[in-house]
Amino acid sequence: MTVEEARSNVEFSEDLVASAYRELKQNVKRVGESAADASAFELKKRTFAPLLISLIGIFLLFGLWYLGLPLIAGGIYLAYRLRGPAKALDDDVKELQKELNEAIAKNNNI
Repeated sequence: MTVEEARSNVEFSEDLVASAYRELKQNVKRVGESAADASAFELKKRTFAPLLISLIGIFLLFGLWYLGLPLIAGGIYLAYRLRGPAKALDDDVKELQKELNEAIAKNNNI
């Protein structure tokens, strides 16, 4: 093998490694974004479902007030109780995503 062939092989290998590293960074960013989206959806889900119960209670308030009042109160209470842990999880995931993006930016080149 000549020196030129060796250089060519080394450059080709460096290009492959650099390409693989770029793909790895992109995939890591996608995973972070996917986790953030999932935690945001969980937060919405845990808040929306109990508030839907309250909305049903409001509609029942006009006809069956004795059923509507507990549904309204229960829905608001459930939304309050379920939102806290979901919000904490969402904040944790966003903080981890921020750390992940900082680590990617810090190690931009291989």
